[in-house]
Amino acid sequence: MAKLAELACREELVPSELKRFGKRVRYFNVECQKGEDYVDAKKRVFPEIEAFVTETGGQLYTGIHSENDWGKTRWWSKGGHLVNRTGEFAVIVPENGKN
Repeated sequence: MAKLAELACREELVPSELKRFGKRVRYFNVECQKGEDYVDAKKRVFPEIEAFVTETGGQLYTGIHSENDWGKTRWWSKGGHLVNRTGEFAVIVPENGKN
């Protein structure tokens, strides 16, 4: 089993690996408000995510779904992939960071 330090260096994590970070992970879900399209929802939420990353020194991951099942996150990819349609983002806070 990989250590958390090794997992933190990976470009992609499966959901069970991300869960191993426990309370050090903060999840963000982009949800459209009334009358808002998906692109505008991402533009609204992403500054909050960027501020949290800057404040904590955390690492941002984007949830990736398979093309045929959008109900399940298959893996988490390092970085903020705004072109994806999942709307799921997670930030792993370093051990010495704020949460």
